[in-house]
Amino acid sequence: MKLTVVSRANVESDPVIIKIHPLTPVYQLVASNLTMTPDFAGVRVQSKNEMKKM
Repeated sequence: MKLTVVSRANVESDPVIIKIHPLTPVYQLVASNLTMTPDFAGVRVQSKNEMKKM
């Protein structure tokens, strides 16, 4: 993939070539270990924080 920066005067920089290695999206990680249990006014949804981040 080639990345370029464009200034406010529409001047493009030289392209920089990078390789991207996408990871699994967070919503798919959460959905894989989601538990739902009945609660007083609806449902309680719980999941583990596999990434250990806030």
